[in-house]
Amino acid sequence: MVSKAESGVGLYRAGSNCAQAVLTTFCWRYGLNRELGCKLACGLGGGLSSGEVCGAVTAGALVIGLKYGNSLPDDKLSRQRCRELTRQFVEAFRARHGSILCRELAPRVPARDSAPANTQTDGQTNSQVSRAACPGLVADAISLLEAAGC
Repeated sequence: MVSKAESGVGLYRAGSNCAQAVLTTFCWRYGLNRELGCKLACGLGGGLSSGEVCGAVTAGALVIGLKYGNSLPDDKLSRQRCRELTRQFVEAFRARHGSILCRELAPRVPARDSAPANTQTDGQTNSQVSRAACPGLVADAISLLEAAGC
């Protein structure tokens, strides 16, 4: 049987971005259609498409919200629990990797005429984003979410 982390890495390697790979690994559990999950997470990959917070981290926050978030405005207990678990998840991810920022986790490398297979063009600068670290980041985010009971 394939673990959730392996499944997420497989989705990433098949072409999903980091956020899509994390979120869609959990969609079925929370009644979210995989197609809708992919669309929802699309803009989160690549650190909100700008090198900011890693898509695996932002998708992790969505998964925690699906499990623990409040659906009623006055459900302050659920909101508080969700926020605390999200904070713990972010801190655990940061402790493992030293950062939660895509630009630090998957650093830019100078652009070349032919990009290596593990890079993607960065639309913001004349550089490429190294994606070599991303499968491990996806796997770790999923493992941390499982540890949080998601």
